[in-house]
Amino acid sequence: MRYFRNNRSSLPQLTQNLDIILQRFRKTIINSNVTHAGLLIIGLVVIGSLGYSFLEGWSLIDSVYATIITITTVGYGDLTPETPAGRIFAIFFTLIAIGVAGYALSTVAVLVIEHQQIQVKQMMENRKMKQIADLKDHIILCGGGYIGKRVAHELYQTDTPFVIIEPDENILRWTLLYLHQDYMAKKLRQFHHLDYVQSDTTEYERQDVAELAEYVGVLYLQENNTDDAALMRAGIERARGLITTMDDDRDNLFTVLSARQLAKHLNNPRLRIISRVVDEPNKRKIKAAGADAIVSPNVMGGFQIASSLLQPEVAAYWEYILSECEETVRFIELYTDHHPELIGQTVSEIRQRYNRIVIAIKRNGNYIHVPDLAMVTQKADILIAVGTL
Repeated sequence: MRYFRNNRSSLPQLTQNLDIILQRFRKTIINSNVTHAGLLIIGLVVIGSLGYSFLEGWSLIDSVYATIITITTVGYGDLTPETPAGRIFAIFFTLIAIGVAGYALSTVAVLVIEHQQIQVKQMMENRKMKQIADLKDHIILCGGGYIGKRVAHELYQTDTPFVIIEPDENILRWTLLYLHQDYMAKKLRQFHHLDYVQSDTTEYERQDVAELAEYVGVLYLQENNTDDAALMRAGIERARGLITTMDDDRDNLFTVLSARQLAKHLNNPRLRIISRVVDEPNKRKIKAAGADAIVSPNVMGGFQIASSLLQPEVAAYWEYILSECEETVRFIELYTDHHPELIGQTVSEIRQRYNRIVIAIKRNGNYIHVPDLAMVTQKADILIAVGTL
């Protein structure tokens, strides 16, 4: 088990090492191409100078001058070969020089462009890490994918600051695309109207992860979710919550355990950890590892499927407010200790003054379901309400 875990954890590191090796290999190839191009130019200058000097009897300075203006295709015309042999030499030398000069220029251009791209990426990376370092009271989302992107969407819609940690580039890209309003609008148009021509989304899908995140305005770390270093870079000592949504309960368990230990070590006892569970029997283990709450999408999905049959309009409305409604309609918890203006108000007055429909009140550890409109709120009450954000 430990060997399996260690090997799973080392896979992203191995991928990162391979990426570094490939980058160095590409850089070596480019540098070697530049060296070859430089040697070819020097060789052309030497051959041209010797050829013109031998065939035309020009001085060394004139021969070098004629060679340079030939290679650069300037051709001022003040020096032209007079002998048949010199002209034949000039014809072949000019053809070869144009090809070598073009190769040299393209090689240098590639080197300059790649250098600029590296600088831009480094600048974006530095800015991203500074933004993460400045976060406080944020959420750390471990895992993208189908569940993770839904969680990210909810955090994004409610303007909750968060950081996504996801090692897989493709999963991370699709998670970010789910938050891209233009992309999702075109996807919905394709789905509803089969308009694949006017709603082409390939432009977005080919974008770099860093560019997508910059456009959407989401912070991310393309690192191993279970790595303590990644959690620390995500600012776990300043975070108010951590959510794990990975497909493997072992990853969720390991992340919860690491996060809880780090939170204690870094003096962040208020960190609330919510974990996904795939197999119901694993709930006890994840809870013991330090999760404050555990959610099973399988159970919730089964409930929604049954509701779609038994109460189709309720299920349809729920789907509407989650996916299509332009207003953000959500369940809200209101603590009267945090909102003292609510103390002494009736349920009816809260509805009229604050546009909140109270559906339950938690008082002394017990829930009062569908409270009477004349019920007065008290200190330490927790109101469960429905409203727009």
